[in-house]
Amino acid sequence: MTGLFFLLVLTAVMGYCQPVFIRNVPTNSTNFISANGKLYFTSGTDLYRSDGTAQGTTFVKSIGEPILEFTNLTVGSFFYFTTKEASGKTALWKSNGYANNTIKIRSANVIKPLLTYNVALYLGIDDGVHGYELWRATSGNAFSLVKDVYPGVGSGLGNEIVVFNSLLYFKGNHPVTGSDIWKTNGTSVTEIAANLPFTGSYESLTEVGSTLYFSRNYMVNNNQYAELWKTNGTTQGTVLVKQYTNDIFDLIGIEQLIKFNNTLYFKYYFDGGARIDNLYKSNGTESGTTYVVTLNNDGSMSDLIVVNNHLVYNGQSQSWLETLKVTDANGSGPYFLHFFNEYPRKYIAVGDLLFFIDHTEETYGGLPQDSANYFQLFQSGLEASNTSTLKSIFGTSYVGSNNLTEVNRKLFFTTYNDYPLAGGCPSCPMKLFVYDPSTSGFRTASSEESIIEFTAFPNPSDALFNFSIMSNSNGNATAEIFRVDGALVAKVFEGTAGEGEKIEFNWNADGLPSGVYFCKFTSGSKSIVKRLILNN
Repeated sequence: MTGLFFLLVLTAVMGYCQPVFIRNVPTNSTNFISANGKLYFTSGTDLYRSDGTAQGTTFVKSIGEPILEFTNLTVGSFFYFTTKEASGKTALWKSNGYANNTIKIRSANVIKPLLTYNVALYLGIDDGVHGYELWRATSGNAFSLVKDVYPGVGSGLGNEIVVFNSLLYFKGNHPVTGSDIWKTNGTSVTEIAANLPFTGSYESLTEVGSTLYFSRNYMVNNNQYAELWKTNGTTQGTVLVKQYTNDIFDLIGIEQLIKFNNTLYFKYYFDGGARIDNLYKSNGTESGTTYVVTLNNDGSMSDLIVVNNHLVYNGQSQSWLETLKVTDANGSGPYFLHFFNEYPRKYIAVGDLLFFIDHTEETYGGLPQDSANYFQLFQSGLEASNTSTLKSIFGTSYVGSNNLTEVNRKLFFTTYNDYPLAGGCPSCPMKLFVYDPSTSGFRTASSEESIIEFTAFPNPSDALFNFSIMSNSNGNATAEIFRVDGALVAKVFEGTAGEGEKIEFNWNADGLPSGVYFCKFTSGSKSIVKRLILNN
């Protein structure tokens, strides 16, 4: 226990507050989404909402049908979701978080909400007459077929749709002409934008400025081809950017086009018995389509997500277990951020921080021997030195963390109920929390390994804390005391310091309420934070 009191804060200490318990929610709560600034989730066929307060976390309505897909697509104050009817058909619902406005608005063989555009919802619908095609639903629940690309019962809508040049661009399939790029304003104009010079398919429509990119992977005469294409939205402006080729014995392909720093990045893989995933970038020319860095060797990896001007992904190989990896996409090799102990891997970006869940005990695929190590919540500033559990930061265990959801730059999550076991009760109602990792207040801290000695004695203390620190840089130095909510309590040192200089100061906390405080010492551009326990 003494070690806990002397624990150095390893991570970015937040300037708002530690996670706030909202209330208990049903054990089987799932489908957590963000819509119109609120959290929504389901339990069985029941719909709930939360605004982050106990009073604002409430049951909305019993839907009465199994939930198929919960979406964060909104038109006005309504979001959309689908259910499975007893007949086997799919039903489309919308809700603004209140029972009388949670209603079923359409039923069909297949309904897939795709995106919102110009105050309308666009969907893929198979109504049994037209096949699977693009439809439009207004805020007044009026449905209209945008285009029957493949007339009759055949399906003409592909799996690509984006907003580009203030219009909707989507993949249209026809057995005679193949896959083309269509465009629509949703009402009066729907036409082929780019009549592609091939009849095969394509993937990954991705907008980067005034250019729309897509990829194509195919085989001809036992030769494999992986191609990057671009278009300005016209047939004449559609050109091949880069082609890669290989024989049948080695697999190649282009995957996951992503807009990052206003530039197109993509994965190009080569598998000659051991798969290699490489990151490339392109400026839209063949010579400007270049290798950046190798992302993963001899294994598999997840899709890329953008966090604080970096690309983050989960990768594994024959040489290492699954791990979070980070690259700045500037040519330097990706680095290992965290090796996972549990599966599945759950992580999310909130603002410029990464949050993820893992056991805090090496398990090699099993469960920890100590249940207190189950599924703890980590936060990271994308360096090992600022990656730590919230338990380490605030002294509170969040065992059984799950359902990470970002709502207006706040993190909602659930944990096990802590009754009757200290390690949590998976079968009991879950606890719902909200955490605001604000960018205000004090943030940057260093690990104990990367900073010279910083001590506080006694700690815990009933009033007086004595500090001793070796400055880690030249320049002006300050030491400040903060509450957990980020409020400044006192400035206890201010002056100049040289690198390697020993500095001593104290803080008299007499009369202040007991609890957790932090001392932040800053010298030049470097900071370190010490966690304090006051027992008045």
